[in-house]
Amino acid sequence: MFINKYFVGINKKDIVLNITIAFVLFCIMFLSFKGFVEVNILPKWYAFVAGGIVCFLITLFVIKEIIISLDKIVIMTIVFIYYLLIHTCLISLEQNRIYVLSVIVFILFYLSFKQLPIGSHQSINFIILCVCFIQACFGLIQCMEVFYIYGSFNLVGSFDNPAGFSACLSTGIPFCLSVVSKKGEKHYIELFLLTIIVISIILSGSRTGVITVFAIFVVYFKDEYCSILVNRKKLILPLFLILFIIIMGVLILKIDSVIGRFFIWKNSYIMILNKPIFGYGTGGFMSNYMLYQADYFQKNSNTLYSMLADNVIHPFNEYLFLTIEYGIIGLILVILILLVIIKSSRRITISHICLLSVGIFACFSFPFRYPFVLVLLAYSLANIKTKEVFSISINVLGKVVSIMLIGIISVVLVNDIRFERLWGNLVQKNKFRNKELLLNSYEKLYFEWNGDPAFLYNYGAILNRVESYEISNIILNKCTHYWNDYDVQLLLADCYLQKEKFEKAEECFVLASNMCPNRFIPLYQLVHLYDRIGQKEKAYNLAEKIIHKKVKISSFKVQRIKNEMIEYVQKGL
Repeated sequence: MFINKYFVGINKKDIVLNITIAFVLFCIMFLSFKGFVEVNILPKWYAFVAGGIVCFLITLFVIKEIIISLDKIVIMTIVFIYYLLIHTCLISLEQNRIYVLSVIVFILFYLSFKQLPIGSHQSINFIILCVCFIQACFGLIQCMEVFYIYGSFNLVGSFDNPAGFSACLSTGIPFCLSVVSKKGEKHYIELFLLTIIVISIILSGSRTGVITVFAIFVVYFKDEYCSILVNRKKLILPLFLILFIIIMGVLILKIDSVIGRFFIWKNSYIMILNKPIFGYGTGGFMSNYMLYQADYFQKNSNTLYSMLADNVIHPFNEYLFLTIEYGIIGLILVILILLVIIKSSRRITISHICLLSVGIFACFSFPFRYPFVLVLLAYSLANIKTKEVFSISINVLGKVVSIMLIGIISVVLVNDIRFERLWGNLVQKNKFRNKELLLNSYEKLYFEWNGDPAFLYNYGAILNRVESYEISNIILNKCTHYWNDYDVQLLLADCYLQKEKFEKAEECFVLASNMCPNRFIPLYQLVHLYDRIGQKEKAYNLAEKIIHKKVKISSFKVQRIKNEMIEYVQKGL
C-alpha cells in the first residue's frame, strides 16, 4: 500500500508521536461544536491548545534527554513572544484567556517539532497532505450544493468563510509539494490529491489564496527545476507578467472589496500614527478602529467609501494589525526574525516556502485567526536549520517544571471551555423562561468572565431585552473597551433612550450612523428622538435625508422606513 512507504524506518515511539500529530492536525482543521456560541473557530483553538499540551507531554516522556538547540531564529522568536506576553500584561486590559494560552502553546508545538527525527518529516508532510485533501473534498462537496451552508458563501469547508479555508490549504501546499516531488518514486496518487487541493482553493473565490498558490509554485519551480534550464533567466519576465495579470484579474473581480480594504488600511495607518511605539494593546483594533472610521465619515460625508462601510474587526493585513496592537516595536521584531531567517539560510527549503505563503496571505487577509496556520508555522520554524548559538538540556527537574506549567495551562483551558459551554447553553437552548433565573445565570457567568468581549455584548443585549437598562449600560460601556462597533452603539443608544437620557442616546445614534453611513436604522431612530423631544425641524430635515438616501442593499425594512418617512414629512407639511 502506498501509505506504508511514508512510515518505513520509523520506530514505535516516533509512530506514537506521528499518530498524535495526525489526530491533532485533523481536530485543528475540522473540529466544530454547536454547544459553543462561536461554533466553527473557537473549538479549533481549544484543539490547538490541548494538542500542543499532548504533543509536548509525549515528547517529554518518549525522549529521555531533550536538548533544545538555540539559534538566532529561536532566540528572536522567543523574544517576540515574550514581548507579546509582557505587552498584554502591562498595557492591555483583561484579555481572552485562549489568546494568552495559544501564545504559550505555540512554543510547546515548536519544541515538540524540534525534537522530531529527520525520518519523521516525510511522514508528517504526508499527513498534512491528507488532512488538506480531506478539507478540499469537504469544500468541493459544499460547492456542489450537496448540503446547505448557512451564510453567503458557497465554499467554506469547516470554517466560517473562504479566507480560513484557503489560508489553511495554501499554508499546507508547500509540504504537499515535498511529498509529490520526492525523487526516485512515482507519486500519481499524491499528485492527484494536490491537484484537488489547488482546484478547491481556486473555486473558493479567495483572491489571496490564488495569488499565494501561484507564488508558491513559482518559487518552488524556480528552485527545483530552473537549474536544468539553459535560458532560465528568460523565464523571469514572463513569470512576473503572469503574476501581474493574475493579481489584476483577481482584484478587478471584486473591485468594491478592494476599495473597501484600501479605506480600512488608510484608517489603520492613521491609528498607527497616533500610537506608533507600543500600540493600543491586545484587542486594541476592535475597540478603537470603528471610532476612527466614524471620525473619517463625520469629516467626509460625501465620499465613495460611505456606501462600502461596515463593521470591521480586522484590517485584512496582519502586519498592520500587529503594528496597531503592539506598535512598531512588535513589527520590528517580526522583521528581524525574517531577516535572520533569510541571512542564515543557504538554500530555499519547503519550510521557507511555507513561511512565504503565510507572509503573502498575511498581506491581504487574517491567516493567524486559524490555528492550523500556526501549527504549520511552528513546524516550519523547527525545520529551518541554522548555526547553533548554544543549547539547553531539559533534565528531570526541567521536566517536572514543564509538567507543572502544563498543569496550570490545562486548568485554565478546562475553566475556559466550561465558561463557553455554560454560555452556549444560555444562548442556544434558552432553557430559562424565568427572567430572574436567566439574569442570575448571566450574572454568575459575568463574575467568571474569560475575557471574550462577545459575552459582554450578549449580556448587555439580554439586559436590554428584559428592560434592565441601567445595568445594560454598565455592561455595554465596559464592552466598548474591548469591542466597539455599530451594533454596540445602537444597543447603548436604545438603553439611554429608554431611560430618557436623550443627549446620550443622540450621541450614540450619531456615532453609529457615522460608523456605517449607509445604514438607515440610526437615522430613523434619530427622527423619532427629535420628534419626541420637540425638535421638529431637525426631525423633518433628517426624514428628507432618509427619503433621498441611496440604498446599498434593497430590503423590505429599508423600504418600510422610507415609506414611513414620506408619510411623516407629508403630515408635517
